[in-house]
Amino acid sequence: MDVEKTVQFLLEQQAASAARMGELHTIVEQMALNQVPLGKAQTRFDANMRAMQATTTDLQGNMRDLQGNMRELQERQKRTDETVDRLGIRVDQLVQALQSRFGTNGNVA
Repeated sequence: MDVEKTVQFLLEQQAASAARMGELHTIVEQMALNQVPLGKAQTRFDANMRAMQATTTDLQGNMRDLQGNMRELQERQKRTDETVDRLGIRVDQLVQALQSRFGTNGNVA
């Protein structure tokens, strides 16, 4: 067995391991530095989500109010149409009565 080659192999492996550990240490440091901005971004995101949820809740309430107003408007329009129909009938009756009394040419019968 060649002891010198074995020792040389072990030293090379130790150096490679030390280099990889250095790289890992650098990566971990970068991750730690990135963690602070990520935490701040998460906080902003959470605040924006809460604001959006509140806006959505308000919008849902406004939509319910609008639906109620639309139903009320439809009901009022229906009553207005009925009133206009009755008024049209009364005007027709008045015109017929006037025509019966005065004739179609406007002279007194």
